[in-house]
Amino acid sequence: MDNRLIDLVSNLKSTRNDLTAWDVTESYFKNLQFDVVNCGIKEKDASSLCGFFTNMTDDWMGHYLESRYDLCDPWIKHVVDDKPVSIYLQENKTSFATPDPEQCEKLLREVEHEGIRSSVIAPFHSLTSDYVLGINLGSALPSAEFLRLVGSSREEILVGLALVQNHLAAVWPNLRGHAQWFSFRPENTILTPREREVLLWLSKGLRNDRISEKMNVAVVTVNFHMQSIKQKLEAKTREHAVAIAVSRNLIEP
Repeated sequence: MDNRLIDLVSNLKSTRNDLTAWDVTESYFKNLQFDVVNCGIKEKDASSLCGFFTNMTDDWMGHYLESRYDLCDPWIKHVVDDKPVSIYLQENKTSFATPDPEQCEKLLREVEHEGIRSSVIAPFHSLTSDYVLGINLGSALPSAEFLRLVGSSREEILVGLALVQNHLAAVWPNLRGHAQWFSFRPENTILTPREREVLLWLSKGLRNDRISEKMNVAVVTVNFHMQSIKQKLEAKTREHAVAIAVSRNLIEP
C-alpha cells in the first residue's frame, strides 16, 4: 500500500472523537493535487442532502445557499441517484443535467469561475450506516491534464475515497460543529430578530455583558439567546456561530 494511504489510515484512526476528520480528508486529497474537496451527506431514505463539508470560500457558500443551487446541482443529483464513481469534464457536462437545465448551466459557469473545471464524483453507500456520502474532488486543470492526474494516482484516489467515506459515515454527526459544515435544513437557520441582534453584536466583538447593555436585557437573556443560536446553527462556540451566520448571509457585520 502506498505510504500516503498508510498515513491516511493512521490519521483517520486518530480523529475518531474530534472535529479533525474533515481536515485529514481535505489535506489528503489536496496533496493529490485536487483544489476543491466537497462531501455531501444524505440519509438513505431522503430525497435530498442534509448538507455538506467543503473547503470552498464562505462567500461562495453564502451565494450557493442563497441561490438554492443545491436544488439543481448535478453533482448532488449524481449522489442522490446512486450513480457510480464518475469523472466530470466540460466536454461531458450534459450527461450530468438536472430538471432545471438553465439554472444548472448557470451554476456550472459560476463553479468554473470558482476554479472547478473537472472533478471526480464518488457516491458511497455503507451497509453499516444510515447515511450516504458523496465526495466531489474538483480541479482547475483542463480535461486532458485532469485525466492524466487521475490515471497516475488512481489507487490513491479510489482507495482513499473508500477509506474516507467509510470513516466519515461512522463519525459525521460528531463533525457537524466543524466550521466547514453547511446544513441544508432550514430549521437550523431560522433565527429570531433578537437572535440576529445578538449575533450582530457578537460579530463586533462584544461580550455578553456589553450585549445585554446594548439590548437593554439581562445577561441571562443574552445567554439564553446564545444557546438557542448555537443549537440552531449546530455551532460549538460563539465564534463558530458568527462564522456560520455570516457565511449564510444571516447577518451582515
